[in-house]
Amino acid sequence: MANHGTILLVSGSHGLNEVMGTLASTYSLSLVTADSAKAGLYAFKQAEPDCVIFDARLLRDRHRVERVMERLESKDVPVLFLNAGINGSSRGSGVHSSFSLEPIIKFVGEQSERLKSLRPSGFWHRFAGRPKAKVSQH
Repeated sequence: MANHGTILLVSGSHGLNEVMGTLASTYSLSLVTADSAKAGLYAFKQAEPDCVIFDARLLRDRHRVERVMERLESKDVPVLFLNAGINGSSRGSGVHSSFSLEPIIKFVGEQSERLKSLRPSGFWHRFAGRPKAKVSQH
């Protein structure tokens, strides 16, 4: 099965890692995981992923969330931020609360289709670069 791209998942949730592993393999995508924001930013530089799913609960405050958002947005890689409204949010605290899988599945499906259309054999990615991407927040 051909690899159609790479997803970077930055989350401390073991359950989400398992779900994403299954989802990535369903769409013929590689999955790179990181369990902390620091490890995620390092993996972002090393793996050069095609899209990122980032759990903002790994960061301590809104200022850090905004800094990481700006840093990732500047790279023109599609990013799905989970729980971006961490302070004052009613979504629960800690990395063990539940996630809504619907936006995650939709994001991965959309990125898979985008990558397939851009990479008949990786040619577009290597020679033409990545297209301008929009950032989603959920």
